[in-house]
Amino acid sequence: MPVKAHIYHMIAELNAAFEKVIIDLGNVKHITYFHSEPLTAMHHQLLTIRAQANRELTAVLHERETANATHFENLYGESPLPSPQTDRQ
Repeated sequence: MPVKAHIYHMIAELNAAFEKVIIDLGNVKHITYFHSEPLTAMHHQLLTIRAQANRELTAVLHERETANATHFENLYGESPLPSPQTDRQ
């Protein structure tokens, strides 16, 4: 079953929310009386969590889209398109 567009939209919304929190926390920690190691550590943790979430989500989507491409190629007898990874060399 194809990945629905709302899944990609949801991931974009998630990233926008992470971005807002990361920017806002970054701005807060620059205020003199809020500048602290724990806030800096939280900022770094949020950056890491966002990257880890994106890595996991894109890995799952890659698997799903690869399976979908194979399914439709077999269904319609089409030859596969070159992989973007092989075109970069």
